[in-house]
Amino acid sequence: MINFLATFPHCLSEKNRVVKIREMYFRSKRSIRHLFFLATIAFIFLANCERIKDPINSLTNDQIWPSSPPEAQHLNSSKIEQMIQHIETGSYSNINSVLIIRNGYLILERYFNGGDRNTLHPIYSVTKSITSTLIGIALDQQKLEKLQDRLLSFFPEYKNIRNLSEAKQQITLKDILTMSAGFTWNEWGTAYEDPHNPVNLILQSDDWIKYILDLPMSYKPGTHFTYNSGCTMLLSGIIKNKTGFSTEHFAIENLFRPLNINSFEWEEGPRDITNTGWGLKMRPYDMAKIGYLYLQKGKWEAKQLVSEAWIKSSTSKCMEIQGIYSYGYQWWLLPINNLNGHIPESDDIFFAWGHKDQFIFIIPDLNMVVVSTAWNENGNPNAIDLVYDFIIPAVTEYSEH
Repeated sequence: MINFLATFPHCLSEKNRVVKIREMYFRSKRSIRHLFFLATIAFIFLANCERIKDPINSLTNDQIWPSSPPEAQHLNSSKIEQMIQHIETGSYSNINSVLIIRNGYLILERYFNGGDRNTLHPIYSVTKSITSTLIGIALDQQKLEKLQDRLLSFFPEYKNIRNLSEAKQQITLKDILTMSAGFTWNEWGTAYEDPHNPVNLILQSDDWIKYILDLPMSYKPGTHFTYNSGCTMLLSGIIKNKTGFSTEHFAIENLFRPLNINSFEWEEGPRDITNTGWGLKMRPYDMAKIGYLYLQKGKWEAKQLVSEAWIKSSTSKCMEIQGIYSYGYQWWLLPINNLNGHIPESDDIFFAWGHKDQFIFIIPDLNMVVVSTAWNENGNPNAIDLVYDFIIPAVTEYSEH
């Protein structure tokens, strides 16, 4: 305790000294209480700091890539800013997020229209490309043998398949992966909201796999590309039958957990069939992890999650599509046609593409991953335009692999 008498001036009268001493005592007592209060607040703050960290600006377990200004990774920041301005003014419709990773650095993570890093977004057919990854892992683990295995051999439980023909018996796993199975199917002929669209007819069925296997054939397998979400649904049944686990469970154990993807929703249908055609919701940041895994040729933190051979084969051209697009094993391909000194190749960019403008772009020659999510109803692939109009032109230096 402070000795007030010893420190107080002796020039005052005894009475005044007593009054002043009393005033100082109570001021000191209030100060001690105030300091104790501040110390308590500080303790509470420190005890809870983990819960109130800024999830974007703090390097937590969720922060995979350190941030970097564009110029440090040879990107023109003015081009990036122009892109952001065009998005904010609605020039590219309803974009919800754009992320750019280059050279292992997070260059841009921007959310629009109320979203943030923790927002789960429907990724629609981006689900297909993730399912392709799981097929590759199952092959690596020898749960599946080879791509030439016949489709019907994966489903011995179905004895009475309708419209059985020689062509249907010739369908292989590779034909399913490349959307060239030959089933009669017209997914793009009607709006997805139309109840007569094949994807809605599947959902009305009590057995998604049987519904697809029963379809009639239109052409010889492996000869024509027909976009068919039912084919990807068959991959879910194949994974379940050959691994003994649902596709969601297999994904958690072999892909999501190693990538620290803990927040997602995946639709499930009858008979424990995971909706691999379009049923996954993810955070854009986690979508970027999938892209970065492919950029690193299947390796994550020194562990090979999926073989480099699968990364290469699944993102190589298997089917030509009208225009500049090509298709691999559930991955789309595009050339880079506006980069000085670069000779365009069909697989310069490989990407996952979902309804309403969901994308994961991997550009190996630029050491870059781009992710975009949106709610675009106009049918135009606006994020592809963003990549061609702004992101690739922003590159100031690169070296082709």
